[in-house]
Amino acid sequence: MTSAAAPQAPGRRTGFGTVALMAIYLVAAPPLFLLGPLLLLLLLSSPRTRREWLWILLAGAATLVVVRQREAAGVVNSLLISGAAMTAGAYAVMTHAFRGWSMSGRVLLAVALATLGVLGWSLAMGVRIELVDGTVRAELQRALDLMMESAAPEQRQAAEASADLLTWVFPAVTMLQATAGLALAGRWYHEVAAAPVGDAPDRFRDFKFNDHLVWGAIFTLAAAVLTPPEPWARLVTNALVVWVGLYVARGLAVAIAVAARWPAPTRLLALAAAVLAFPFATAGLVTVGLMDTWIDFRGRLASQNVGGES
Repeated sequence: MTSAAAPQAPGRRTGFGTVALMAIYLVAAPPLFLLGPLLLLLLLSSPRTRREWLWILLAGAATLVVVRQREAAGVVNSLLISGAAMTAGAYAVMTHAFRGWSMSGRVLLAVALATLGVLGWSLAMGVRIELVDGTVRAELQRALDLMMESAAPEQRQAAEASADLLTWVFPAVTMLQATAGLALAGRWYHEVAAAPVGDAPDRFRDFKFNDHLVWGAIFTLAAAVLTPPEPWARLVTNALVVWVGLYVARGLAVAIAVAARWPAPTRLLALAAAVLAFPFATAGLVTVGLMDTWIDFRGRLASQNVGGES
């Protein structure tokens, strides 16, 4: 884990990228995974400035509105509300109990604990996976009917297949959304709080996690190759999607760190190529993320910079 870092000064101007990512997240992902942790962290940090109380009021009001909208909207939304509450609580505990840990370590552990909590709560309440699947698929179908109304039959068939796949991996997608929400909440918390608890978050280009977790990805891939029977096949598939998401993020962080040394036109050209060849770019990022476990690309870059300056 990383060593303790000095907290950022309150009121420091944040980058446009963070604000843009938060706005996109609140629209495209379950907002409670961002609003809940931010609200709880600020409340537990002995708020005393107007800036802190303003964000407490904003996050609290937004959380209340979202909960009111979702609480009567079916079993999936109830699970999301419960999961967001458990995630926020676990992350707050991790932040105060493990102050010397890196933010990525606290985030991943909080999401893992919250996932176990939601699973236990679902089993205790008798929530059947078939009901969850049916609700998720119905919501996706309503969205498809709106977006693909005038689409060609081939396009609609492809969209239907994508909706089936997304329903299958919905737990993994939710875990990755929770991870991203916690990361954004932790970053904004350090921007807003006068005396934030825990290490200040690193730049995304420095994102990494414990290298030993690679064995979890390796064992999960091995289990997937063995094609276990249900329900283990779905469990392994969702675990594999989570690992892929984490190593895509790590590979992207490495790519951003490397590209920072390139001129702007080269970066734009690389971005355009990645968008046009998205599946290949994603596979490449996973590979780079895995290789970073052993090669430590950014450490080598830092060594080259030091050597060049000496």
